Amino acid sequence: MGTNSSYSHVDPAAPLPKVVRGDLSAPCAKRRWGRVGHWNLGGQKLDMLDVICQDLDILLVQEVARGQEGWSEFGRDEFHWITHRSSDQWRGVAVGIAIDKFDSTVKKIKTSRGIWVVGRICGIGRVILGSLHCHTGATNETYQAAVREFFSACPRKYRHLPLVCGVDANEVPRWKDSDAGRLEIDSCCSNLNTLLHESMHIGIFPVPPEPVFKNAWTHFPRDETRSGRQIDMVLHRQLHLKDLTFDADRRLALGTDHALLVSELLVAGGVSRTKWKNESRARWVTSDIQHSCIVDEDDLVQIARQHTRPRFSQSFRDDPETSAAIRQARDSNTREDWKRVQRMRREKRKCWQQARLSSILSGDWDAYRQLQSEKKRRRGWWGDMLEDRSAAQLAGEIEDHLRNKMTSSREPSCWDDRLEALIAECSPGVTFRPFELHEVVTELQQMKCRSAVGPDGIGVHLLRVLASHETLGGELLGLINFIVATQQLPPSWSKSFLALIAKEWKQPFILGKLDVAGAFDKINRERVAKFLITKLQNVDLPHELRYMLAQLRTHTVCGTAPGGTDISFRPDVGIKQGAPESAELFAMIVDSMLSDLTACEQWKRMGSPFRDVDLDLLQYQDDIFVLETDMSRLCRRIKIIDRCLERIGLRLATSKTKIVANEFYAGPRRVKINDDVFSIAPRGEALKVLGLSFSLSSDASEQAHEIISRVRAAAAFHSDILCAPGSWKAKVGMMRTLLESQFNWIGGSLHWGDSVSSHEGSPVEMHAVVAPPTVIEPCSFAPPPGEILCQQH
Repeated sequence: MGTNSSYSHVDPAAPLPKVVRGDLSAPCAKRRWGRVGHWNLGGQKLDMLDVICQDLDILLVQEVARGQEGWSEFGRDEFHWITHRSSDQWRGVAVGIAIDKFDSTVKKIKTSRGIWVVGRICGIGRVILGSLHCHTGATNETYQAAVREFFSACPRKYRHLPLVCGVDANEVPRWKDSDAGRLEIDSCCSNLNTLLHESMHIGIFPVPPEPVFKNAWTHFPRDETRSGRQIDMVLHRQLHLKDLTFDADRRLALGTDHALLVSELLVAGGVSRTKWKNESRARWVTSDIQHSCIVDEDDLVQIARQHTRPRFSQSFRDDPETSAAIRQARDSNTREDWKRVQRMRREKRKCWQQARLSSILSGDWDAYRQLQSEKKRRRGWWGDMLEDRSAAQLAGEIEDHLRNKMTSSREPSCWDDRLEALIAECSPGVTFRPFELHEVVTELQQMKCRSAVGPDGIGVHLLRVLASHETLGGELLGLINFIVATQQLPPSWSKSFLALIAKEWKQPFILGKLDVAGAFDKINRERVAKFLITKLQNVDLPHELRYMLAQLRTHTVCGTAPGGTDISFRPDVGIKQGAPESAELFAMIVDSMLSDLTACEQWKRMGSPFRDVDLDLLQYQDDIFVLETDMSRLCRRIKIIDRCLERIGLRLATSKTKIVANEFYAGPRRVKINDDVFSIAPRGEALKVLGLSFSLSSDASEQAHEIISRVRAAAAFHSDILCAPGSWKAKVGMMRTLLESQFNWIGGSLHWGDSVSSHEGSPVEMHAVVAPPTVIEPCSFAPPPGEILCQQH
């Protein structure tokens, strides 16, 4: 993290100092960052603040409409919200940060009456944001105890950070004039003096209002016979906030009884937002391609820039009628007009949501993916990683970790020289049999259009369109054949983007899952090259072999770490991840090695663990499973596999190896071989095999229960889609897609024992119908004319 661009105030009434932090000169050091607001919502929801408070960048609020107890963090159209409601409070408090300024939430702290949030905000850095709703109608002892609890919870670990806090004090502050021309706080009542003493003790001072608002109200009782009071305050530390203004009229737009307090925030230099430099979103063709010819990669890159774009989320937007109603309400500023706006936006958003769900039922998968993205998105997920380190430290740790995994001690050029020697030893061949266009089209149809693009910006959808183009298809094919035949790889292929992703028998049975350390990142490139040469040198594919070997050259991996710091390195170990052939090539090498292992005499002499089943080793990609009935023999097998993996540059992470046993195993549960200790996990613990849990418990239907639970969870998760207006035929089809996808990959190989109840064993469609929460109410309406109910199978 860079330094925080802010000003430190010892005396809150003193004028802005001329000397500022950093190397910026005084004339260019001060600039407007944005606006900070504080508001008691009076029990209103947060939704309308997207319309009412679009001009604010930070919003500190109290008395949020009653929601779920505890913490909530979510995004709306304009703000990212962190809310909390204590169990003994009817309403909650919240902190909102404008979407374009929010980076991440580093830490959250709650008290009985308020919250502290340490967040990273673009253009400022780390800032502590607070929101406090003080007691009203309580004894002084109760009031002051809550205040002390709140300020004692302000994280001392971050006492060097700037801070801003909104407070509904429910006590009237007294302001006096100062020689500097600003107001300053005077002695107040006992409760407010306690609040100010506790805050100033940790360097937090009140922001004064502009002199014109010295005695202005911030609370307007709903009973118009009562007089209002000024009971709201904003506190700050190490931030230059201009004097507060009170926007009393804006309360009518929301329906609250409090004025909105607003201040301008000034900072020193810096950018206003973090820019993620590597644009890797999938791109689609958006216009007709008008291009004369395709000669080299530059032509493809130019076409991609001119004719492809990422797809943006089709989120809810106010239509012209609603926008006109909002303008009218702002002009009139009457409660009636604003209530009409709220009602109109609520109804139209509901209609939009129903229309989207209906379109999903009709087969709009883009709308479905957008909905799932909204449900699962966690904005600023990397905040937890920044709690105990700066962004620069985190980036350094990530880069060091990746360098240790993916680079060797030698210079990258050493491997490139060795690889060129291996390629030179391969026969160049006489003739090259070019690929046919239909082969290219077939391969492209098997690739996903939503795959991320690399530095060249060329996506799968563009290649599909070009391959089917009347004239450009042949030119694309010619470029592909030229690259493979000559091994003249495009320059952009030497650079990759880095994406960080905030992995029953009645006899003794032991199952061990082996963890391959590094896997794709650690496999020896020379062994990969020799494997390719051995398998392909005698099958008359010399050009294809030389092309595959050329993919093993060193390349640059660059990316952006959480927090915005760039990282870059050049791996010379492992297979290039993200390349279409990498996963298949890795699996073939490991499979070939393990097949040779199980065929050797040393392995066979250990015998088969099961009398009637010739099964002792399973492998899928980098997951290796060993089956045994004897613990010591299992450990010997593991050590043999480890030595075998060393031949291709891989090692087992023996400390991460997990072993489970069934109830019939009665042998030793802990074995030491050299310096490695292998232990059987406690009874009930499970390991994952292709995503399913295996604990080898007495219930042989363990996986069946898990699959059923997944189906029921999927039915609940997609209940909004399945309950949307639509035909029964569409709902049955959607159920088959969303629910059966939880189990159709098992190919029927699932033990369905007596422990599966008749209710659980009913057809999966019926789980969606009858299981709580109910997804489809079959008795609530009759099928439309011409449709019949799906028969139970």
